[in-house]
Amino acid sequence: LVRRLLTEYGLTRWKRYAFAFALMGLGAACTAITPYMIRNLVNEAYVAKNFPGVVEIAVLTFCLFVIRGLSNYGHAVILLRIGNSIVAENQRRMFGGLLQQNIGFFADHHSSEFAARLTAGAQAATQVLNLLITSLGRDLLTLIALLIVLITQDPIMSLVAFVIAPHVLRLPSWVGL
Repeated sequence: LVRRLLTEYGLTRWKRYAFAFALMGLGAACTAITPYMIRNLVNEAYVAKNFPGVVEIAVLTFCLFVIRGLSNYGHAVILLRIGNSIVAENQRRMFGGLLQQNIGFFADHHSSEFAARLTAGAQAATQVLNLLITSLGRDLLTLIALLIVLITQDPIMSLVAFVIAPHVLRLPSWVGL
């Protein structure tokens, strides 16, 4: 079903999805750069006691948050526009199917059922695609970017956290958890 949704709706709108994905990547990069700069902020404030350096980092952080906010807004608007076009296409298709029905079909069903089917059914594809793109774009890219920051900031602690700690924290089988 997901493959059908991607081929039927995603391929025709791939350029807009790619642009939204790029904006999500930009937002993920801004999210990851912020904790990367914390070391510089602490060093400038407490080690070097350099107030102009602290102000410079604060301004840079502000700019990062503005870029992140604009990229989040941009990808949300793009996904909304894509979703609206998919809903409109589905509603046209469903309405065309309703027009092909005979009069007995309409006598057996209430008009509110048609309205509910047109609304919910047309939006279902959009919701699935938005969830998929947002999960892959924003969430996965943010996780990857934060992992890169973690590994570059402290490789030894990363090694301990990813390789050694899972084996140390593994509970014996007799514990029952």
